[in-house]
Amino acid sequence: MLARMKMSVCHVRLAALAAAAALSPAAVTAQELPRIFDKGGTHARIESCVSHDAIEFSIGQNSALLDAGDRLQVTVAMQQRYPALQADGFAPSHLLLWRRPGADWLFVALLANPDKPSEVCFTATFSAGVFELTPVLLKKYFVSAATRS
Repeated sequence: MLARMKMSVCHVRLAALAAAAALSPAAVTAQELPRIFDKGGTHARIESCVSHDAIEFSIGQNSALLDAGDRLQVTVAMQQRYPALQADGFAPSHLLLWRRPGADWLFVALLANPDKPSEVCFTATFSAGVFELTPVLLKKYFVSAATRS
């Protein structure tokens, strides 16, 4: 998984991430991620930053963009669990909490797409189940999901 990540795309230091999080609004809306949502706002497609893969999902029931504070907490937890991420400057601009149909919850790390600046792309996915704060986030973003996980 780490071999597939293109970490040179974003070399933002954690302090810069914290500063950005402090300035960001409490919630991230679909409008802040241009051109990944269909016209009806019910479906999204996010391309990989490093391959021809894409994630396609329905918006709402099994997906949510984390707000800036939660994004910072999860990013720090990821860097603590996987120290190579911090060494490479891992700092996603957005994190999506998503449950792939028939699978477990994932965190999807998003960056501005270097080839398409008006879009985002994903750099990596992480199993959300390995992070202690996931149950709290599931309760916050998906009231019913916390009871079935």
